[in-house]
Amino acid sequence: MIKNKITLIFIFFNLSFFSFSQVGNITVKYNYSLDDTKDIYGGNDFKKTTLVTNGKESLYSERNIDTTIVYANGEDITYINKNFVYYYSKNLTKKTITYKDRYVGMDFLIKDNNYSVKWTLTNNSKKIMGYTCQEAIGEFSCKSYKAYFFKDIPFSDGPFKFDGLPGLILEVLSDDGTVKITANEIILDNDFITNPYKDDIKFISYEEARKKYQLKFAKFANLTTDENGSVTIPKRYIECYVN
Repeated sequence: MIKNKITLIFIFFNLSFFSFSQVGNITVKYNYSLDDTKDIYGGNDFKKTTLVTNGKESLYSERNIDTTIVYANGEDITYINKNFVYYYSKNLTKKTITYKDRYVGMDFLIKDNNYSVKWTLTNNSKKIMGYTCQEAIGEFSCKSYKAYFFKDIPFSDGPFKFDGLPGLILEVLSDDGTVKITANEIILDNDFITNPYKDDIKFISYEEARKKYQLKFAKFANLTTDENGSVTIPKRYIECYVN
């Protein structure tokens, strides 16, 4: 009886591995939280996000849980409805990501050709959704991170700009506790991955986008209210735009 049970477990494991390794595309849904309130220069963001990937290209989308406020410039305030979706299109072969940034300004299409995380693998592991994931540590923008990836899904991809590991990333945690992105559902499918920016030809680099945000930050820093109060916007969200 015990032998039969072990055999069934072994068969189930191999069927699961076969399914993951043979599927065309994989969809992963994540819970995303950014709660950086150690000073007035940190941002807050709570979203439901989705990654559709085949290991060569992917589409990552973000949907706000609540309506958020975006300061478009030094005078106007934009309210983004929680049903609005932001898209990040990745070419994993060329190592590029294209997107419209909610913070810099939605009129700018950004192509980042230089994003990367220098990961170091550790011997630690963690269960995510029942899957044993290996730990990696790395630096991205101004924060240190731990990522947990599942080697049995052989796609070097993950949420946002976190990728480059020998397996699909199911969780990303910043060491300061401000960022947490955790998978809550994995779907095997063969849907096409669409690039919403495939017909766009004008874009700015990430470096240009960062400079635009720094100018916007400086403009806010020089504003005062009628009560002689000061106005500011965050220096950092999941990425740091101002040193």
